[in-house]
Amino acid sequence: MSEPIGYLFAQTFHLAAASTLVTTDDRGGPTTRTLAAGWYRTFLAPSSGTGTETDPAELLLAVETALGATHWTVRMTAQGLVRITYLGTGTGSLAIGTADLANLLGHTGGVITLGANASHDGEYPPTHCLFAHVCDPDSGWIDAPGRFAGAALPSGVVYGWHDGRNVLKRTATFAALPKTWALRTSLGASGTPAYPAESRVQVPSTGEPGQDPPWSALDTQATAAGLQCAVCWGDFEELVGGSSSAYDLVYLAPEQWSAGGRVSLWKQGYDARRSYTIDVLRAGAGTL
Repeated sequence: MSEPIGYLFAQTFHLAAASTLVTTDDRGGPTTRTLAAGWYRTFLAPSSGTGTETDPAELLLAVETALGATHWTVRMTAQGLVRITYLGTGTGSLAIGTADLANLLGHTGGVITLGANASHDGEYPPTHCLFAHVCDPDSGWIDAPGRFAGAALPSGVVYGWHDGRNVLKRTATFAALPKTWALRTSLGASGTPAYPAESRVQVPSTGEPGQDPPWSALDTQATAAGLQCAVCWGDFEELVGGSSSAYDLVYLAPEQWSAGGRVSLWKQGYDARRSYTIDVLRAGAGTL
């Protein structure tokens, strides 16, 4: 894939029931291992997350812990895929026993069988993640209108009430996204497709959070309302490589749904690529 990933928008999601994974490795087996129900976010979440809506657990680390980190690792790659590696001796096999979890990880190929230190990458990027090669235009963080009630007197004196808060807003366009998964493949693109499978265009939130991959920008548009999300702005590869650990916590602003026109042509007359524009309010700073 020739286009490096720079940007990731990851949304928080809720697993209402525990998920299962089954391993057979040098510890024996088959052994059922359990991922607890709770709130999760993929990659852009704190390693110490407690599993609540505003303090979600990081999905990949939680799965790795459930499998046993001395025998299996579950990591994000610079290509935006979830890589599962077997660290034990002999041959290890892993079956992700809960379909929702398999979809969230982008692993849809059934049982994974690996030799010592061998890896398997997901067939798709993880769902509930929006990846992009480029973001243009991007307003950066700017102040949004504050809450103020008051008046100016004829003398020039201004009196009133202000809540004493600063609100930071950012409008950013994830650009050059492939229109569909098929075009992503044929173009060698790295971004998340703008449109989901045809069967899900009008009902993208059905099955939340276990929708079949590939994920799309319109899936994000349909499912991220009112949820804490996280964004990295151009340094995705540095986060994967460990030279950076910071990201922004955000919520999609209400006008994300009232304005319309979020998905648009990237270049006039060129149908294969799309842009997806987000309006976000900054909720804080996050650290991996």
